Amino acid sequence: IFEKIEKFFEENKTVYIHGLSGCGKTTLAREYALYRKSKHQNLSIVFVNSGVFEDNVYELKERFLKSRDDAVLKLDEILQLIELNISGSKNEILFIFDDIKDFKEVIELVCLIDSRHKILITSENSDITSVSGNAIIELKTFNSEKCEEYLGKNGIDLSTKIVEKFLEKVNL
Repeated sequence: IFEKIEKFFEENKTVYIHGLSGCGKTTLAREYALYRKSKHQNLSIVFVNSGVFEDNVYELKERFLKSRDDAVLKLDEILQLIELNISGSKNEILFIFDDIKDFKEVIELVCLIDSRHKILITSENSDITSVSGNAIIELKTFNSEKCEEYLGKNGIDLSTKIVEKFLEKVNL
């Protein structure tokens, strides 16, 4: 799957990871970041948790404007300074915007990031992927057959009470 993300990044600045809650979107994004870092030693990784737009801006401000006295700066001035710092970066940056509910939370921030940097966005919201073209990784959950196959391949006895109880609890 990392190779698929890499291929998407060859033609796109942004890749979306979409799927239901708990299916591994954040884990995949973090693991991919480590994978990419292993191939690009000078890569910087910026992880931004979901939130409202202003929270995301201030999270990036903490990362890029640490040494500035910005108590009197307006939001648009902070955005300009963040953009200057990002564009002035000598190293590639991988931005991960995690658990985005609405594209409005990140659209202005995504526009600040020039094309030599990469962006991963994770979301449960399928509407958010409509802006991305084909750069979408959709994670799906196991159905009962796949779950039983996975458990069996990993040496778990499917006839035990605990496995039966597990499958019943997850409605498989």
